[in-house]
Parts: sequence; C-alpha cells; structure tokens
Amino acid sequence: MPLGFGWGRRICVGRHLADAAVWIAITSFLATFSVHKALDEDGKEIPVIPKFSTGVAVYADFLLSIL
Repeated sequence: MPLGFGWGRRICVGRHLADAAVWIAITSFLATFSVHKALDEDGKEIPVIPKFSTGVAVYADFLLSIL
C-alpha cells in the first residue's frame, strides 16, 4: 500500500522495515496457533458467510476459534 508511506521525495524511509515487521508478525501468528471455524453447541462447524464492514477499519464479521 504505497499511499500509506507517502511518495516522491517525502516517502517513508522505514516502509520496507514496517512491511517486513507486519509479514513476520502474521506468519508467526499463523505458525504458532491453529485457526479453525467456530463450533456450535452440537459440535458442528458454523459456516462462514463473509460480510465485510465499511469504513476505515474493514473486517469480516464471522466467528472463529483460535487455539
């Protein structure tokens, strides 16, 4: 996302470091934890129906289980 780091002469000098830090954090999380679909009271997986929000912070609204 180049706009977040500026452009031209005023571009952020730490953009590559920030990108690498986010990549390492996400891969470490995925390597450490098990992410599964959430289970209902009968032990069956709850189907994921992606519904995304709008605005500055965009997220998918669905349940999951992190172990």
